[in-house]
Amino acid sequence: MKLIDTLFKICSCEQDAQGGFAVVVKPQCDHPIYSGHFPDNPITPGVCLVQLAKELASHCWKLPLEIKGIKMVKFLNMLVPDENVTATCLLRYDSLTGTLQAEIRNSEMVYAKMTLLLK
Repeated sequence: MKLIDTLFKICSCEQDAQGGFAVVVKPQCDHPIYSGHFPDNPITPGVCLVQLAKELASHCWKLPLEIKGIKMVKFLNMLVPDENVTATCLLRYDSLTGTLQAEIRNSEMVYAKMTLLLK
């Protein structure tokens, strides 16, 4: 299941001088996943944050990337969907090693940090 344009909408996408990207996304509060995870206290599932990082890397670098392995994932705070919440995904991709460094955060907190191996 594709998460971009369903669970998350891209608000902006900017490339930095080093070739990385900062992508601002907004969780879609009415997505059915939140009614099951959890109905009275919805949070974004961690696996969705991993998939989001992979999809955003494919989108930014315009490559059909897939997850080959996960070197490290840390879920540090819960991303709670709210109409006023956005998250910034900071992405750095090394095409020689297939390594994606991703951090999903807002101005106050980091939701997740990960290192993915993509192919």
